[in-house]
Amino acid sequence: MAVFDLNQPASSLSEEDYVVASNSHVIFISSSINTGCDSFASHDDNASLLRIVYDSLDECIEMYSKYASEVGFGIRLSCQKRLKWGYVKQKYIVCNKEGCLKDVWLKTLDPKKNDRQVRSSNFRVCGCKARVVFDMVPDITKYILTTFDVKHNHKLDRVKYKHLSKAERKLTYNEQLFIIKAANANIGVVRAHNLYTGLKGPSSLVHGTQTEFKNFTRGVNCFNGDSDAQMLITRMEQRTFNERNSESLWMVT
Repeated sequence: MAVFDLNQPASSLSEEDYVVASNSHVIFISSSINTGCDSFASHDDNASLLRIVYDSLDECIEMYSKYASEVGFGIRLSCQKRLKWGYVKQKYIVCNKEGCLKDVWLKTLDPKKNDRQVRSSNFRVCGCKARVVFDMVPDITKYILTTFDVKHNHKLDRVKYKHLSKAERKLTYNEQLFIIKAANANIGVVRAHNLYTGLKGPSSLVHGTQTEFKNFTRGVNCFNGDSDAQMLITRMEQRTFNERNSESLWMVT
């Protein structure tokens, strides 16, 4: 039984070991750790894995999220079944490349007059069947792992590209606050990203690239809309009210 340490970088593994670690048909997770996975192995019998019981669905999602982050793929919460009184009876968590491409009908003779807008993205689903299924234990609100399909039909992310995954590119509250304060200081988005990267260290420690910083700024501007002008007018009116004894001249164009 070949055991691989997930804390070991993929670059230190040989090519054959990496193929086995990436595409092994069955995964064994140490049962001593309930919400994480320190090592995994290719094993013919996954009975010990399927006996693990989790206290809640949050622990199930956390376990599979940690496993996916270490192995090198993203996850997506899929369908679920509920009981009559509202409890989740069965929960599916799949690879984020599960599914098939949707057909988009376009007028190829005159692409400029198309009603549908095709978004440019380098992410493509490829019908990956990797998934886990958690079922609720009868009479108690705990969940047991019943299905663990680990075979992927696509390449997995290397360790050095882990910071570019979808989960790692989500901006935290501190980064969002830094973008807003930088905008108030009349600092552009690209320069704000360069400053934040210089403060944090290498780019692998920063959540999000320049594109995520630009998208967040665009979302903030769309949320504010025309409210910026109204906030300026309100501020000037308050200043005039507070400074009645002094002359305040301002004009809105």
